[in-house]
Order: sequence, then C-alpha cells, then structure tokens
Amino acid sequence: MNGQGRAQSKARAGLLREAWALWVSPLDDEHWQRRMLPGGLLLGLFPLLLPLLWALGYLVAAAQSPAGALPAWRPLSRRLQDGARLFAALFLYGLPGLLAFGTFVVGPLVTSGALSGLLASVAVQLAQALQPIGLAWLALLPPLAALVLGAVAQAPPGAALGASPRALWQLWWRSPAGWLRIWAMEVLLSGLGSTGLFIALVGWPFTAFWGLVALARAVAGVTSR
Repeated sequence: MNGQGRAQSKARAGLLREAWALWVSPLDDEHWQRRMLPGGLLLGLFPLLLPLLWALGYLVAAAQSPAGALPAWRPLSRRLQDGARLFAALFLYGLPGLLAFGTFVVGPLVTSGALSGLLASVAVQLAQALQPIGLAWLALLPPLAALVLGAVAQAPPGAALGASPRALWQLWWRSPAGWLRIWAMEVLLSGLGSTGLFIALVGWPFTAFWGLVALARAVAGVTSR
C-alpha cells in the first residue's frame, strides 16, 4: 500500500510539474507580449462574435505547435477561418447540453397557459426525463472540447468542420492515456486561468487566455505524436 501511495504521489507531482511547465512555456517566446496580450483583449470582448472567433483561431494555431515559439496572429483571415470552424464544432457538440434547460423552458409555457392539458403533461415529463441527459452532456463538454480542438487543428485547412465523431474517436484511440492526462491538466490549467478573477476582475480574460494557450500546446503534444 505504501508503495502504491508513493507511486500515486509521484504521478500527481509529475502532473503538477507538467501543468506548470505548460503554464510558463509562453514566456520562452521573446515576443510573448505581442502574442498573448491581444488574445486577452479579444477574449475580454467575447460577447462580440468576431473577437471571439479570432481568439479561437489562435488557439487552433497553438494546438498545431507543441513547442518553440508561439504562433503569430497573421494571417488574420486564416485565424478567423480556423476560429469559425472551432466555434461551429463546439456549438454543434454543445447542442445536446440544452436538454438540461428544458424544464426552464417548459415551466413558463405551462404556467402562462401556452401549454395545457395532455400536451403540457407530456412536455413536462419529457423535459424532466431528458434533463439528466443534458446535465451529463454538459459535464462531458470540457474534455470533449479538448478533443474537438485537436481534431480541428489536425484537419486540412479547407475542411468544412474537421471534427466529425469519427475524427474524434480516431484521435482518442491514438493515445487514450495522453488524453486522460490532458483532461487532468485541463482542470489544473483552468484553475490557474481563473486567478485573474482576483485582479479586480479585469485580469481574467488574460489569465484565461493564457491557460487556454497552455492547454492548446498540451493538445499539440498529443496530436503530433
């Protein structure tokens, strides 16, 4: 038991060291300010679609380069195109999660009288039955998002989407242990990325983008094997 405990402690320590190495890796690029700061600014404007697409496109570029210099923001058209593909894939895979909010939609319709009688009863029962499926899907979205990022990054530039279920399965099957490790690091990097919330809230977009770039480079490390 003691040997097993030491092995587990060693594995956790190794995971923490790897996550920290990914977190600080952008500093190895002498131009890290001009690479990372624009991403934070764009992420801070996330209610607007165009800045969000550019930020997502940069993550796709980061997921194509596991080490060395950070990718450039140019060509902007390529970043925008890749961001649109990633956004579309994440949106489509996120749709089943809407089932978690079915009761919030059906409830007001019933109370307002828009739905009544047998139709209201069926709608309420259906929404309640599907809600656990939606909640389970929402829980799966963060690890699924890492796979989607890897698939889009690996897809040819002209691919319409690049993240089909078959592509995700093939990517997972190439390195199951690697993806399990990435999902563990995703939790750690998300925690580091949230530290900006303590900097008068304005620092959150920058630390969040920093964490996402670190995660993208971890994804690149698996997909490039």
